[in-house]
Amino acid sequence: MKHPIILKPWGQYTDYIRERDLVLKDISVNPNSRLSYQSHRLREEHWYIVKGKGLAVIEGVEIPIKKDSYIFVKNGQKHRIINNSSKLLKIVEIQLGECSEDDIVRYEDDYGRTSKD
Repeated sequence: MKHPIILKPWGQYTDYIRERDLVLKDISVNPNSRLSYQSHRLREEHWYIVKGKGLAVIEGVEIPIKKDSYIFVKNGQKHRIINNSSKLLKIVEIQLGECSEDDIVRYEDDYGRTSKD
Protein backbone atom coordinates (compact mmCIF):
# COMPACT_ATOMS: atom_id res chain seq x y z
CA MET A 1 0.00 0.00 0.00
CA LYS A 2 1.37 3.39 -1.02
CA HIS A 3 1.11 6.16 1.56
CA PRO A 4 0.67 9.65 0.06
CA ILE A 5 3.13 12.40 0.98
CA ILE A 6 1.29 15.55 2.09
CA LEU A 7 3.28 18.68 1.22
CA LYS A 8 3.13 21.62 3.62
CA PRO A 9 4.87 25.02 3.49
CA TRP A 10 7.16 23.92 6.36
CA GLY A 11 7.95 20.44 4.97
CA GLN A 12 5.81 17.30 4.59
CA TYR A 13 4.17 14.38 6.34
CA THR A 14 3.07 10.86 5.51
CA ASP A 15 0.18 9.09 7.23
CA TYR A 16 0.86 5.40 7.86
CA ILE A 17 -2.25 4.86 9.96
CA ARG A 18 -5.27 7.17 9.85
CA GLU A 19 -8.28 6.05 11.82
CA ARG A 20 -10.90 8.00 13.73
CA ASP A 21 -9.10 7.51 17.07
CA LEU A 22 -5.50 6.83 16.00
CA VAL A 23 -3.03 8.44 13.59
CA LEU A 24 0.60 7.46 13.03
CA LYS A 25 2.59 9.80 10.82
CA ASP A 26 6.13 10.67 9.82
CA ILE A 27 6.78 14.43 9.84
CA SER A 28 9.73 16.12 8.08
CA VAL A 29 10.35 19.77 9.00
CA ASN A 30 12.58 21.68 6.60
CA PRO A 31 15.64 23.54 7.92
CA ASN A 32 14.83 26.91 9.51
CA SER A 33 11.08 26.23 9.39
CA ARG A 34 8.34 25.84 11.96
CA LEU A 35 4.81 24.58 12.23
CA SER A 36 2.01 26.85 13.39
CA TYR A 37 1.47 27.50 17.10
CA GLN A 38 -1.72 25.51 17.52
CA SER A 39 -3.93 23.40 19.75
CA HIS A 40 -6.38 20.52 19.38
CA ARG A 41 -9.51 20.08 21.47
CA LEU A 42 -10.07 16.39 20.81
CA ARG A 43 -6.68 14.70 20.56
CA GLU A 44 -3.33 14.35 22.26
CA GLU A 45 -0.03 13.98 20.43
CA HIS A 46 3.14 12.00 21.12
CA TRP A 47 6.31 13.05 19.28
CA TYR A 48 9.43 10.93 18.98
CA ILE A 49 12.40 12.66 17.33
CA VAL A 50 14.17 10.33 14.90
CA LYS A 51 16.58 12.74 13.20
CA GLY A 52 17.84 16.29 13.63
CA LYS A 53 17.32 18.84 16.36
CA GLY A 54 15.19 21.86 17.14
CA LEU A 55 12.64 23.08 19.66
CA ALA A 56 9.24 21.94 20.85
CA VAL A 57 7.14 24.77 22.27
CA ILE A 58 4.43 23.72 24.74
CA GLU A 59 2.32 26.49 26.29
CA GLY A 60 5.06 29.01 25.52
CA VAL A 61 7.88 26.95 27.06
CA GLU A 62 10.72 26.07 24.66
CA ILE A 63 12.06 22.53 25.04
CA PRO A 64 15.23 21.57 23.13
CA ILE A 65 14.72 18.38 21.11
CA LYS A 66 17.15 16.06 19.36
CA LYS A 67 17.30 12.44 18.17
CA ASP A 68 15.58 10.13 20.71
CA SER A 69 13.71 12.97 22.46
CA TYR A 70 10.07 12.32 23.38
CA ILE A 71 7.40 15.02 23.83
CA PHE A 72 3.81 14.57 25.04
CA VAL A 73 1.21 17.20 24.10
CA LYS A 74 -2.09 17.03 26.02
CA ASN A 75 -5.28 17.97 24.23
CA GLY A 76 -5.91 21.70 24.57
CA GLN A 77 -2.23 22.62 25.00
CA LYS A 78 -0.80 25.20 22.61
CA HIS A 79 2.23 23.77 20.84
CA ARG A 80 4.56 23.91 17.86
CA ILE A 81 7.67 22.30 16.44
CA ILE A 82 10.59 24.47 15.33
CA ASN A 83 13.53 23.36 13.21
CA ASN A 84 16.07 26.08 13.95
CA SER A 85 18.93 24.12 12.37
CA SER A 86 20.33 23.78 8.86
CA LYS A 87 19.41 20.06 8.62
CA LEU A 88 16.13 18.18 8.25
CA LEU A 89 14.14 17.41 11.43
CA LYS A 90 12.20 14.11 11.37
CA ILE A 91 9.52 13.19 13.89
CA VAL A 92 7.18 10.24 14.35
CA GLU A 93 3.84 11.51 15.63
CA ILE A 94 1.12 9.43 17.23
CA GLN A 95 -2.28 11.08 17.71
CA LEU A 96 -4.82 9.59 20.12
CA GLY A 97 -8.39 10.74 20.67
CA GLU A 98 -10.68 12.08 17.99
CA CYS A 99 -8.17 12.52 15.17
CA SER A 100 -9.15 14.98 12.47
CA GLU A 101 -7.11 17.54 10.53
CA ASP A 102 -10.09 19.88 11.11
CA ASP A 103 -9.35 19.91 14.88
CA ILE A 104 -6.67 22.59 14.61
CA VAL A 105 -6.83 26.07 16.11
CA ARG A 106 -3.90 28.15 14.85
CA TYR A 107 -2.73 31.09 17.00
CA GLU A 108 0.44 32.01 15.08
CA ASP A 109 1.49 30.91 11.62
CA ASP A 110 4.31 31.93 9.28
CA TYR A 111 2.14 31.10 6.25
CA GLY A 112 -1.02 33.15 6.90
CA ARG A 113 -3.17 30.25 8.17
CA THR A 114 -4.26 31.56 11.58
CA SER A 115 -7.77 30.63 12.70
CA LYS A 116 -10.46 33.26 12.70
CA ASP A 117 -12.46 33.46 15.95
